[in-house]
Amino acid sequence: MSRFTTVLALVQTLLVILSFVTLGIVLKIHGCPDLQPVRWNPLTLFLRKYGVWLLVLPVLWLLLDLVVQRHDIFRLLSLTLGIILAAAIQRCFFKLRFLPSPARF
Repeated sequence: MSRFTTVLALVQTLLVILSFVTLGIVLKIHGCPDLQPVRWNPLTLFLRKYGVWLLVLPVLWLLLDLVVQRHDIFRLLSLTLGIILAAAIQRCFFKLRFLPSPARF
């Protein structure tokens, strides 16, 4: 396993953990569980409840990278997928961490 793969898997895991914790803190500051009349964004509440399951994604990506380690073309695709996965995790939580606004219905 290359050093880049290990560092990227650790970055993905760190992004999930920090994003999950930050989202929880922001929701607590905004009074998420106590304010019943407020209808929160469903994606925000879903990620707060089940966001920790996103820790499975870096592990699955790391296992995929270990399987395709010997093939150069698949290795390049796997590394690209890893970078896209890290960006997708960050994008998923980014807006919701800073603007967990109530849903507009």
